[in-house]
Amino acid sequence: MKRQSGVDTRYYELIAYLKNRGFSIDLCCSQIQITSTDKEELEASSFIDNVFILDFSEKGRKKGKETKNGRKDSFRSNLIVRSLMFLSRKLATLAHKISPQLPPQQKYAYENLPNMVSQEMKDQFLQILSSKNYNYLLISYVYWANLVLDIPLTNITTLLGIEDSATLQAFYLSNGNIRIGNLLEEEIRRVNLFDKVLCISDDERIFFSQFTTKPAFFYIPQFFHKRSLLSTTELYSYDILFIGSDNIHNQKSISWFFDYVYPLLNPQYQLLIVGNITSYIGDYPNVTKIKFADNLDFIYEKVKLSICPMLQGTGMKIKVVEALSYEKPVVCTSKGVDGFNQKRNNGCIVTDLPEEFAQAITNLLTNEAFYHEQKSTAKYFFEDNFEYKAVGKVLDSVFK
Repeated sequence: MKRQSGVDTRYYELIAYLKNRGFSIDLCCSQIQITSTDKEELEASSFIDNVFILDFSEKGRKKGKETKNGRKDSFRSNLIVRSLMFLSRKLATLAHKISPQLPPQQKYAYENLPNMVSQEMKDQFLQILSSKNYNYLLISYVYWANLVLDIPLTNITTLLGIEDSATLQAFYLSNGNIRIGNLLEEEIRRVNLFDKVLCISDDERIFFSQFTTKPAFFYIPQFFHKRSLLSTTELYSYDILFIGSDNIHNQKSISWFFDYVYPLLNPQYQLLIVGNITSYIGDYPNVTKIKFADNLDFIYEKVKLSICPMLQGTGMKIKVVEALSYEKPVVCTSKGVDGFNQKRNNGCIVTDLPEEFAQAITNLLTNEAFYHEQKSTAKYFFEDNFEYKAVGKVLDSVFK
């Protein structure tokens, strides 16, 4: 709901689409990843109909779940609702933190793909499924895929959301210290458990679809409604924008930018950094830091271009699509256009060399004709590929 990371934004927009299509939606997550405030906000929203919290304690197993109205129901309550159930992706962030750690004498940091599903969790999950007539079950991230392994799912279409390749994420987070074959084989096995797979990245759609036999694959990139900024003037307060959470990929990326690109830029250029990534940036005379902004229209209204100096990561960079939705040209590394089905003529200037990165920024800020050419390219590429209506047509074919 706060949309403080790319994948949060991803599911916010996906749920908004489904609500617009008349779905009712239940969320299933664990008590270790949701606060009482989170639960209250979800229940007060128009997005989520019921929140199921998996509590593995003895007390939790006895008490069941508390509904919006304050009643305590067992997991086998007979509420009949046409529903879509989401398994919260937030627990996926714990996969690398709480997966079994190998003794230091062993060579690989990751011998196996983390599996977050215990038998106890599966038992509780089955009780939830049996309480309603669900049409669709969407699980985010393969860490939770074994929830659908060997369980009866009559008349339920199972879907897996691939926002990131788990194997590639493990590769980056372990600095390459993994058995790629072991992890990739297991990831493919889990993907093959589902009826349909929604890939945010066209690269990952192409890859996984070649190794699986069961699922139908769909390229569902990040999507937004077309943005209309309040101000029609081009009097910008800032020249350059970077938006990011504080994940390790953003930390490495912004460090590279300030170490190698920033010294090559005109010190008169004004930079705006937004998000939790600001905690990892020092003080510079021409850099403004905003940790949280609840109105992105206000932010993008004030900036001329956006940057995405990503060095690693998987899936799709939401910050890039977001910038394009505001018709802002983007200067990025090759990782910035990961997942795009078109790597060129998309509103992004792509380079992995610091000197060329700095020069691209300078060209956009000093050459108005070039700037407006890139701005126009960003506008039309967004409308054709990432606008709500365009992606909605594909989603309509997924959720018939």
